[in-house]
Amino acid sequence: MKINGPDHTSPIKKTMGGAINKLVRLLRPEKREITLLYTYAIISGLLSLTLPLGVQAIITYLMGAYLSSSLVMLITLVIGGTVVVGILQIFQLTIVETLQQKIFYRATKEYAFRIPLLNRLMNKQALFDELGNRFFDTLTLQKQVPKLLMDLSTALLQMVFGLILISFYHPFFAFFSLLLVSLLFLFFRVSGPKGFKSSMEESEEKFELAFQIQRSGRDHWWLKAASSLERYMGKMDIILTRYLSARREHFRILLKQYQLLVLFKTIIISILLIIGGNLVLDGQINLGQFIAAEIVVLLIMASVEKLLLSMEGIYDVLTAVEKVAVVPQKQIDLSSEMRPSESPKEMSFIDLNLSYAKHYVLHQFNAELNARSHHHLVLEQPFCRQLFIRMMQGHLLPDRGELKVNGMDLRLINVSWLRQHIRKVERVEAAKSGSLLDRLDLEVVQVNQNHERLNRILDLLGINTELSRNRINIYEELTPSWYFNTELSLWSQGIARALMSDAKLILIDLDELPRALNVNSILDEICQLSEAGVWILSGENITLSSTFKRIQA
Repeated sequence: MKINGPDHTSPIKKTMGGAINKLVRLLRPEKREITLLYTYAIISGLLSLTLPLGVQAIITYLMGAYLSSSLVMLITLVIGGTVVVGILQIFQLTIVETLQQKIFYRATKEYAFRIPLLNRLMNKQALFDELGNRFFDTLTLQKQVPKLLMDLSTALLQMVFGLILISFYHPFFAFFSLLLVSLLFLFFRVSGPKGFKSSMEESEEKFELAFQIQRSGRDHWWLKAASSLERYMGKMDIILTRYLSARREHFRILLKQYQLLVLFKTIIISILLIIGGNLVLDGQINLGQFIAAEIVVLLIMASVEKLLLSMEGIYDVLTAVEKVAVVPQKQIDLSSEMRPSESPKEMSFIDLNLSYAKHYVLHQFNAELNARSHHHLVLEQPFCRQLFIRMMQGHLLPDRGELKVNGMDLRLINVSWLRQHIRKVERVEAAKSGSLLDRLDLEVVQVNQNHERLNRILDLLGINTELSRNRINIYEELTPSWYFNTELSLWSQGIARALMSDAKLILIDLDELPRALNVNSILDEICQLSEAGVWILSGENITLSSTFKRIQA
């Protein structure tokens, strides 16, 4: 679902025209289905005119007070036209269902692919937890876009064909058609951008509310304190007040549009009845033409009403397009296709300078390290260790100097290859369901091939003890015990996941790990169980065993 364009953060900067362009680009891959939808709508619109034309002809025959085969044929044609229109609507519904599935499929694939590849340094202002919430506007697109395409296309075509038809009855009706089109254009031109702006503001506050509720689930232990909960609820009240204010403003605009619709309908019907009646009395049109014209006008007004009552849906779709487009607009990691012939082995740091926000992380750093060996890299500041790890995984490039992997410059290496072989121990995310196998990102085949090593790793980290206590195995759901979602267990699972991965170099930042895990005491065992090199990053005050070669970075 490629929806390219500039990334804005304020809803006021986004324009209705820009949202319409994004919607057009979104629907471009579905050209075939949309063409079919419009084809059926055109045929349906033309056939719907059989009703007023047929009624006009039937009235003419009935005024002659005799029954003929032509009258029977006309009645049959009108009924047949109604049936065919119904069948075409069923075809349209089938196409709409296909469109809904395709929109959802492409949006899901786009988000699933792009979010893991987002460049964190190029998107410093983005709240990555919140970006996933944008996906839920895909449901709005999935439901509303096909419906609007079908309803609006049918309404617009019925209105256009109806206006063309009544223009043949009398020049007054031609003038009426131009007046109606002009008024509708003016209505959308003036009120459309206001409605879109208020819809965007409402949506921004809605997403802020969703993010705060998401945060409360993540920080629920902290928020249990009375003072923290009070501050949190106060903030929620402020955001909720802003949302309700934005919603009231949006509804006020919609209400004004509906009021204009009532006034518009009243004036149009009044003009047609008064002037149309005079045209009949003057003999400029006959009674059959007048009745047919009135039926056409009623159809036109029904189409106009459907069009205007769809305004809220139109605003929702355009707003959803802007929201869903946020992730595709974000910068993802760009990489070359070059991959070293073998997994990382020799790591060469040559006069390496790495800085962030005018602070040196590494300055004139030189070292020749073996990726398969075990090292202890000393970096005093936590943010320095984080940036060093990001550089090792290709998220960040050095300012000056070179980092070579197997003799190849880091800048030339495919980042996916780099991240496959160089893994950092990360905390496993808590989940409502799933087995330990899912959390360790393992396949059954891998477990069968490395069953003994996996058991030793789980024993070392205390995970097997908890599995036995809950009488479950690695293939079963972990939900019976709250333990598996504690910080201690999640970090233990993270270490196990890294050790069982196909990485050739594992990076561990000691300060990130919970003290209760007491990793220092089991580091030697971790190295024995690892099939990769283990690099430990820490501050000055940490001393490790002789297994690790100390490097002052």
